[in-house]
Amino acid sequence: MSLLQGASELNPVGRNHYREDGYFRLNVKNGVLRSREGTRMLTLPEDLIVGLHRGLEDETGAAAPIVLYSIGRWWGRQFARQHEGEIRRFYRRDIGDLPLAFYLQVLRRVWGLFGWGQLDLSFDLQERGFIEALVDGALYSESIGNIGRTSDHLVAGVLASLVSALSGRDLEAVEIACKSQGDPQCRFLIGLSSRTAVISNWVTQKRKADEILESVRDGELA
Repeated sequence: MSLLQGASELNPVGRNHYREDGYFRLNVKNGVLRSREGTRMLTLPEDLIVGLHRGLEDETGAAAPIVLYSIGRWWGRQFARQHEGEIRRFYRRDIGDLPLAFYLQVLRRVWGLFGWGQLDLSFDLQERGFIEALVDGALYSESIGNIGRTSDHLVAGVLASLVSALSGRDLEAVEIACKSQGDPQCRFLIGLSSRTAVISNWVTQKRKADEILESVRDGELA
């Protein structure tokens, strides 16, 4: 069955829900930005993200990635609940009842609207226990620049919570390629903690993303 089968039956109004020119509403008088559903939104200037990075590095040192990841996980849980509610109200279906290809396009659009970059999820490694996420223009690394190591721990936390909510399993995410270390785009592997812990060790050992992916495909974690 085609992944797009049934997409034409979806609420036609809902299909336009995530238009860039209609999703956010700004009250100029009080300076409050809300989503179309009324959720209050927060805009983060680049200087604030850079300041957050420097402050965490100064205050927590080597623990900064853990702090950022924890913040991302909390943020991702809030986003997942809000996102699931919006989907249900607009498309009158749960996420699991939407055609997969249609839903992935919706998620990609939402991710971009929230200023997190351009997201693509790949299921090519699903039989090996992973979902791969590719992000162009990632929120964090685009702001702080090349520092010689991965930096999008905040985004990794968001992805971990989001995919956990979608799959119904407790998953973790680890970044294997990052703009902050000179890679062309940011790449994450999402899976069970026992498996992502191995990937994290490989990243610490400075293994390149292509080498890590090849090892996963070859069943090195089996």
